Amino acid sequence: MQPKNGPAEAMYGFVGCTAGQFMTRTVIAVNRQTTMRELEELFAKHVFNAFPVVEDGKLCGIISKFRFPSRLCLHD
Repeated sequence: MQPKNGPAEAMYGFVGCTAGQFMTRTVIAVNRQTTMRELEELFAKHVFNAFPVVEDGKLCGIISKFRFPSRLCLHD
């Protein structure tokens, strides 16, 4: 994308882009039965900040790294 109107366009030019241009294509979903230990392992293994929670093929929530209580998990 080439800036059309100088620095402002260069800085905010992304607003015309679509979610599809920035979305993660390899989605790793969890379900409601995923344990906190499993989530801790997933967050450690992947660079994702959140995982969708899916049940019966439908999105029912999102678990975020920033709200994940990793300090409560026991480490081996």
